[in-house]
Amino acid sequence: MRKLPYILLALLWIGCGITFETMTLEDPNLVGPEDGMRYFKAPTVYKDATDNVWGLEKDDCKDFKSIKKDEHGSVLKLEWAKTSCDWVGMGIGWNNWQPKDLLTIMETADLVMDIRAIEDKTNIPIIVFLLEDYGGVMSAAVSGGYCLETYPITEDWQEFRMPMNRFDYQTCGIDLSNVKQLVMECQGYGSVLIDNIRIEAHKERSVKKKEFPPHTIDADDRMVIFDGDFDKVWGLGKYESRDFNVRGNTLELEWDQCDNCQWQRMGTSWAGWKGVDFTDKYDDLKLMVEVGERNINNGDLLMVMEAYSFAHKKKALSAYIEKSGDGKQTFSIPLSDFSTEGEFWSRIKQLRFEFEGKGSVNIHRIEIVKDVTN
Repeated sequence: MRKLPYILLALLWIGCGITFETMTLEDPNLVGPEDGMRYFKAPTVYKDATDNVWGLEKDDCKDFKSIKKDEHGSVLKLEWAKTSCDWVGMGIGWNNWQPKDLLTIMETADLVMDIRAIEDKTNIPIIVFLLEDYGGVMSAAVSGGYCLETYPITEDWQEFRMPMNRFDYQTCGIDLSNVKQLVMECQGYGSVLIDNIRIEAHKERSVKKKEFPPHTIDADDRMVIFDGDFDKVWGLGKYESRDFNVRGNTLELEWDQCDNCQWQRMGTSWAGWKGVDFTDKYDDLKLMVEVGERNINNGDLLMVMEAYSFAHKKKALSAYIEKSGDGKQTFSIPLSDFSTEGEFWSRIKQLRFEFEGKGSVNIHRIEIVKDVTN
């Protein structure tokens, strides 16, 4: 009779819906982060179905839709030019919008997808990926050439792979145990097909198949970079520590101090991601910039020439203009001030802007012109 109370207690637990969970040596609560992908429940972010996708629409700045494409079935066709719109993008509440726990995979997983260009529109799309939790906090990671097997992107499918530890989750305050969705914010302009978005165990990127860029053009005696139209730019937008936008015909830049922020930069490949060869001309050309209202007393704007060799050369705006003022001022930087190495100038990728401290600058025009003083 002594066993009766225990039997009754067990029956009571069963009647209340209480069950015992079997614990093993491989229980996910007992393993380290390196084993996280084995127990991750939601690795498929997008595959064919668009039920949990928002932002597939057409407006003045984008045309996003799902189409049928050869052996890939339904793929996402994304075409955009972020010119007159404050924000261009889309989002995926994968796993039917259920909360996702990414705590154990951020250091050991990659965000992966299949990607290719549309027709002959080769490009290097700049996409800001945002993980959002159910409290509305977002963690950001910026894509780039490092995510690709080869670039610019061509009509051949290739694997895009970005390590999850590129997200700034350690500093932004996101709750990784309660992730709501993946948001894709599209910068500048782009034209791509995307399929099979997933999360996989991290894999080191293999050697690029081809030398890049596939197309190099010779520099002209005059190349307009910005004159009120800035369709080949990435990094525009308003975020917590900065506001970079084209208003009217003016590039308005305002920024605050922000350590380790991925947002504190922007750039433009005015040749559409083709390499520009200045080897025989850099001695005779200069970068000419017209600025308006500005205040860089407590900060600075760095103008960065970046080559496809990954080399880059910087010049501070404060060395060429008055640090504050309301009137227009035009200044020039001889290209030879950036570098006198001919090899550096053989394949220029872009003009990039970096920001220090706190400041604001309005820019009316940027162009490369012949230096008549030589």
